[in-house]
Amino acid sequence: MAEAKRKSLQAKDARDILVEKLKDGSLEPWQRRKIELRLKLKGEGWSPEKKLATSSMEKIRLLNAEFPEVWTMQRLSKQFKVSQEAIRRILKSKFQPSETQTLERETKRKAQIKEYKNSQLKRMQ
Repeated sequence: MAEAKRKSLQAKDARDILVEKLKDGSLEPWQRRKIELRLKLKGEGWSPEKKLATSSMEKIRLLNAEFPEVWTMQRLSKQFKVSQEAIRRILKSKFQPSETQTLERETKRKAQIKEYKNSQLKRMQ
């Protein structure tokens, strides 16, 4: 019990330090964004509520590359209904799945759809 209380106090102290750094105003924009995200996530890892399909991520990259002045992060965020942080991470990422990875994902997705449809049919009977 004492160990849990000590860890809780340490976490609170760490949050207080981060808040003080934010108020200081001497941070670079990227440092500020990193601290704000850390405070928002409360120590948990990045796990967005809505996850986009690979095709949607490719569309985001293409639109931003072709028309960056029109398709800003804010507009992309509204259009695809995800956070600006998600858009920033998508644009920053250079990951391209191999053909085998793409085929595996498609096969897995088709199996999930088939399983879902079968479960819906069983419910109707």
